[in-house]
Amino acid sequence: SEMNFGWCEFSQMNPEEAPNCVNYTFSIAAFQRKLDSHYVMDMRPPLTEAFFLLRLHPDYQRDLISIDCPTPLVFAHLLVAELKLIAPPWDDAGEGWSHYQQGLTLAKEASPFQQHLMVA
Repeated sequence: SEMNFGWCEFSQMNPEEAPNCVNYTFSIAAFQRKLDSHYVMDMRPPLTEAFFLLRLHPDYQRDLISIDCPTPLVFAHLLVAELKLIAPPWDDAGEGWSHYQQGLTLAKEASPFQQHLMVA
């Protein structure tokens, strides 16, 4: 239940410079444990992980869905929606409702097996 990501960033100041390549491993299981701890034991919400998932390139997000693993994205959207709807109103609540709707849409489009996992 880990995803490995890799990308390279090229210097905008010096195109001749070697790229800075990053490899990152994201643990879906650790994210789910942190979500459980947040809601069951009132621990801190895993917002860093949620924002990481939501800021992934759309190709990576589609890959998660195509391999029948939309649950982390669903819960990331719902957690961020909760934050945006409850936190002080820095802007309107539209962004919060948008994340909420995206999470529900992903959940409804998930396979029956994944839907079962989401509520188990």
